[in-house]
Amino acid sequence: MLGSKSQFSANNHLRLQAVSDALSITWLPHIIAADALHSGQVVELLPEYSITCEPLYLYYPSRRGISKCEVNFSDVFTKHL
Repeated sequence: MLGSKSQFSANNHLRLQAVSDALSITWLPHIIAADALHSGQVVELLPEYSITCEPLYLYYPSRRGISKCEVNFSDVFTKHL
């Protein structure tokens, strides 16, 4: 591999930036890549091999005593998924 080292990042926005700068290819959740795909900044590679994910769940105690911040997070979370 000509002395290159493999790097791993769990930062989706950093990975999107690396793809936009033509430094790498990566798998990203569609919600992260949607704007860049729509604008043509990046292109989808191998769509027939797309990865499907299990549903996401948000667990929290009863609404009583939940902070405004947690309510807002829950609202945004459910709206965008």
